[in-house]
Amino acid sequence: MKIAVASSGLGHIARGIESWALDTKRALVAKDVDVTLFAGAAGVANAIHVPCAQRYSDNAQRLTKWSPPFLWRWGLKSAYGWEQLTFWRHLKKHLSDGQFDILHVQDPMVAYWCQRAYKRGRTSVRVILAHGTEESFAFRGKLTFVQELAPWHLEQAQQSLSAETVADWEAIPNFVDTATFYPVDSDAAKCDARRRFDIPKDAFVVGCVAAIKVDHKRIDYLIQECARAIADGKQDLFLVVAGSRQHDTEKLLKMAHDLLGERVRMLVDVPRDDIAELHRTFDVFALTSLFEMMPIALLEALASGLPCLVNQHPVLTWMAGADAAVSMDREGALAESLARMTSASMTERGSAARHHALAEFATEAVVGRYIDYYQKVIAA
Repeated sequence: MKIAVASSGLGHIARGIESWALDTKRALVAKDVDVTLFAGAAGVANAIHVPCAQRYSDNAQRLTKWSPPFLWRWGLKSAYGWEQLTFWRHLKKHLSDGQFDILHVQDPMVAYWCQRAYKRGRTSVRVILAHGTEESFAFRGKLTFVQELAPWHLEQAQQSLSAETVADWEAIPNFVDTATFYPVDSDAAKCDARRRFDIPKDAFVVGCVAAIKVDHKRIDYLIQECARAIADGKQDLFLVVAGSRQHDTEKLLKMAHDLLGERVRMLVDVPRDDIAELHRTFDVFALTSLFEMMPIALLEALASGLPCLVNQHPVLTWMAGADAAVSMDREGALAESLARMTSASMTERGSAARHHALAEFATEAVVGRYIDYYQKVIAA
């Protein structure tokens, strides 16, 4: 089999989708699968650059501004949509010339256009959408092969779509490299890591790795809850947030400074290679979004042996365990959970998190299922 993994944002955007593409390429290479990685920016190691109108470029912004309203039907209602279309127009020639069997992708419109080209006989490449972007049932129903990232997502699709539509869909999770993300092994190592990131060595560190924005990731709620916990007596609490810059990041940086003063470190656009060590500076990991498809940052926290706090949602509690569940839609809920944490409980929950990651989400536990799915798709 010959597999293409592609990401229009790879090389210029830092999200879970781009991390997934890099990690999937590496994992498949380790399994001796013939795989090629395609990236939407130049300079990505071991990837082929596919030119596109990158979503934050002037070109993409102009295309979005001047697009006729009816183009929303083709996914061109945003700069990301134009990025995907221009990426696909260059990618399809690579796919044909390379005689690939499967395109595995998380960019939804790239998957849609590949599926449409296949049905029209313009390509022999079949596409698998790894569904990480909250697409509607109506949209997903247009695709033959979908990788839902959690059993709950597949169950919801089975209840909403016909049995024929979802017959070839699979529930296969994202995975994490547990050799890269692992628990800190000593107090001295934690102190060294904290020194590198300018984090107080004796603090109780609440960490979050997520896009620094209000919408969806709710970093404003995280900041407010940490301020509340400090006001209620958790004087040693120190918040660290690491993530990509968004349109409202500056507003959140100001909020963090105003509410937490010197008790916060906001790290914008941290290089991916530094994230594993950053996790080893944390005492607890908090993700305040109310809903997620399957966040890779949470997998990395689990593999790093961190006790986690997440919203009470089936996917998040499936990933992190019932002990991690907090009613994140309630004011004060996270602050109360942080106040209840003790050294003993954090040690116990951190150890359980690491074992859970090894058993369910480690590369070795998941990538074989990718390969089985590829074989099923090729044989269909």
